[in-house]
Amino acid sequence: MDRYLIKISESIRGKKGGDGEKCGFCLWDSVEIEDGNKKLLKFFTFVTASWGWDKKLQPNWRCRLKRLVLLSLATLLCLPLAVYAIGIGGVETQGEGKVGIGVVQEFVFERDLEDKSVELRVTTPGGLAPATGTTRSKVDEMSRTMLKTSYGLTDNVDMYIKLGVASFDSEHRGSGTWRLGAATGRWVESVKIEGDDTLAYGIGMKVTQPLENGWLVGLNVQHLRHDHDTRRTGSQRVYNAAGVLVFSETFTPRKGEMRIQETQVAPYIAKELGMGGSFIPYFGVVYSELRGRYKENGIRERHKADDNFGVFLGADYKIGLDTLLNVEARLIDLDQTALSLGATHKF
Repeated sequence: MDRYLIKISESIRGKKGGDGEKCGFCLWDSVEIEDGNKKLLKFFTFVTASWGWDKKLQPNWRCRLKRLVLLSLATLLCLPLAVYAIGIGGVETQGEGKVGIGVVQEFVFERDLEDKSVELRVTTPGGLAPATGTTRSKVDEMSRTMLKTSYGLTDNVDMYIKLGVASFDSEHRGSGTWRLGAATGRWVESVKIEGDDTLAYGIGMKVTQPLENGWLVGLNVQHLRHDHDTRRTGSQRVYNAAGVLVFSETFTPRKGEMRIQETQVAPYIAKELGMGGSFIPYFGVVYSELRGRYKENGIRERHKADDNFGVFLGADYKIGLDTLLNVEARLIDLDQTALSLGATHKF
């Protein structure tokens, strides 16, 4: 169980801001987080509180910035396990005929994969034997640093492209039984695939509809792809029916290729707060489908994400009229999280 101490007693009211205005500052008590559901609940508690808005105590710009920093800090503290889903990178569209250029950094630390097509064979004293069993794979580490260019087709519709660099590592573990003639036994295998840094690219669309009182609904759809040259290492142990080790092998590094593709559909709702809507918190649900295809001499494997549905929440902070900062947290299957950070300038 992780214990996070965030010394945030009760709300501090009436504290003087930098320009002499009073500001509201919302804080937490000490929090225990035992599992994904509690983490989600506590994270919502924090964000809901930090977005609280007292009409009698309109925060100045410094207070709003403090709230954004606290949101970012809480997001980072809620990352004992992280898994990736692509961030939407801001809730608003550019405006008709306008161009936005930004940088997005996305992080991944584990995502479970379902093995769709894996050929199982083990080496025994009698030769290569067909095997049955189960294999479990996961994205061990993945990150993307992307340049995003958006163009406003209309005031409410953007098209955008992403171009950048991606890294990728994965782990694969399996166990089961084998049979060769009358001989039987069991096997255990552990494999690590390390991918090089490679070109990542994608395309997407964002559609928004402003509502009354500063509310906004939107839909973000995007697809990303990157192809990695890989290095595969690992080991395999084979036992006979009596449980005696009959074969053990440490694989020599083998070269292969891994293709990663991810598609996302994410509807969301947002609310403008602050002077001129400079602070915009948002919340949504996401369908995120991650697929991998691995190729090596004599080996063909296909993998897909074990869980696809989740929720996300984040905030945009405007600096002037044309610059935007964005932070976003995601939870897939309510017990895994993801983080993306971004900055965009509109021309």
